[in-house]
Amino acid sequence: MQLRELKAAMARKGYSQRTLAAKANINRNTLAGKMSGRRNFDVEEAQRICDALEITDPKEKAFI
Repeated sequence: MQLRELKAAMARKGYSQRTLAAKANINRNTLAGKMSGRRNFDVEEAQRICDALEITDPKEKAFI
């Protein structure tokens, strides 16, 4: 996952990590660890994040 693009998408929606975690149904501490680069996202989490950020374009999803 491209963290810079993820953070930009979050900023466009006005989402904090807490908000994104709640909308994507991911534990906030888990999301924080993954966004810091200490852990990797799995495919299911990436899809839930895209859904929470309302990203539907496959090309945009590929960059997130």
